[in-house]
Amino acid sequence: MCIVLNAKDVCVTGRKLTDKVYHWHTGYIGHLKERTLKDQMAKDPTEVIRKAVLRMLPRNKLRDDRDRKLRIFVGGEHPFGDRPLNRI
Repeated sequence: MCIVLNAKDVCVTGRKLTDKVYHWHTGYIGHLKERTLKDQMAKDPTEVIRKAVLRMLPRNKLRDDRDRKLRIFVGGEHPFGDRPLNRI
């Protein structure tokens, strides 16, 4: 299991907060949506970390299992208090 803490404190360099844009399609004609990194961090900072990690993983059968083992928390508190954590 991989635990990521303090997802709200992600630091980026340059103008990535305003220039990095996430795109997705709703499935309807002409409904291509986009959101900047700054807006996504305000809405859900855990999704920024999750997308970054998943896009680095190879697209194979193990990808979904690795995604299930990834735990991301906005703050420093987590429910795995009794487990020893290794800092990376």
